[in-house]
Amino acid sequence: TNSSMGLIGVKANVLFGSLTYDGALCDSLNNCSPYSTSNQKDVIANSNFDFLIKTNTNFTWKVGLGYRYLYDTVSETGFYTRAGSWLYLPFGVLIDANMQSSTKLQFDLTYSFVFYGGIKSSLSEVSSQFTDIYITQNGSAYNLGANFIFSKSFKAGVYIERWDLNESNISTSGGRSFEEPKNNSVSYGARLGYNFF
Repeated sequence: TNSSMGLIGVKANVLFGSLTYDGALCDSLNNCSPYSTSNQKDVIANSNFDFLIKTNTNFTWKVGLGYRYLYDTVSETGFYTRAGSWLYLPFGVLIDANMQSSTKLQFDLTYSFVFYGGIKSSLSEVSSQFTDIYITQNGSAYNLGANFIFSKSFKAGVYIERWDLNESNISTSGGRSFEEPKNNSVSYGARLGYNFF
């Protein structure tokens, strides 16, 4: 929709498939050994409410509110289902570089601050001595993109997105302590789009 101050819009994306886990497995004495697997199944969804403010230059500022959802599981011994959800504040800018009358190159730079959320770990899937726990976790994200816009409507480009989550607080279950370690995830790819405004 178009307001007197700028554009208001909603966008969403979903990523899913087999990902590579690269970390460690730890026993009850906290002895850890490196472990990796390609059998991790993930679903990651993001949705954004964005308010865009166009200036008199080639800059369009944006600010909004976002929601991120994560679901992952590994069908191997020692793993359990994890489901996370976070609220975040995205701040960014669109930079237009005019190339021809009907074509322009647009850069999309966004920083997101994760201010609320966490992960539910289904530890009961490992052993009945554990109860499921919820652990709060915050962090940040960066999204960089470049798009060619044709005839002011169609666009094609590439992007890379990185999420960094901080070490969580500690929660207990079955007489033991658990925490989510500091971790990051990166996604990248190509995209096609159409501008309605």
